[in-house]
Amino acid sequence: MKNSPYYFLLFFIVVVMQTFASDSSTNDWGAVTNNLQMSVMLGDNKAEIRAGQSLGLIVRIKNVSTNETFHLIEIGQLIDDMNYSFTIVFPSGKSVSPERPKAQIGSDVGSNIGSSEIYEREFDLNKLCRLDEIGTYKITVQRMMQGAVGTEEVRGNVVTVKTFTVTSNPIYVHIVR
Repeated sequence: MKNSPYYFLLFFIVVVMQTFASDSSTNDWGAVTNNLQMSVMLGDNKAEIRAGQSLGLIVRIKNVSTNETFHLIEIGQLIDDMNYSFTIVFPSGKSVSPERPKAQIGSDVGSNIGSSEIYEREFDLNKLCRLDEIGTYKITVQRMMQGAVGTEEVRGNVVTVKTFTVTSNPIYVHIVR
């Protein structure tokens, strides 16, 4: 019984480590919004990169509905697409939300996300914001979406469109020397 405090301390350390490890997960999903979820993660599913290293960011959108299809219009590069916005919290605590483009640049690409399907897109985060401060950054992505309400017929019917925003899980990126 003399070792009880030692075992308790060891147990406590393991629990705390697991808690922090789950907080830095890079493969979670944001909340469901109108049958869509968004996830953001670093390329190669990394959570730590060296200062100055290229940062490939993967954005995924999942349709969790059983009978609805969403149509996405993507504009050129992800950083040029007005439908996306970003919140980046620097290690110093400063929150930066890079401005959305005021005009669309590039060509439109249409994609459908059917029931239970996942749409994925990757881009270079360095083109959006310089992450050169050593420490941990928190990054969240939002995408403006439009979805039809009710049934759509091919000719003659007016479809009511709802506009909403899907928000990703936050990811924590550790920049090291």
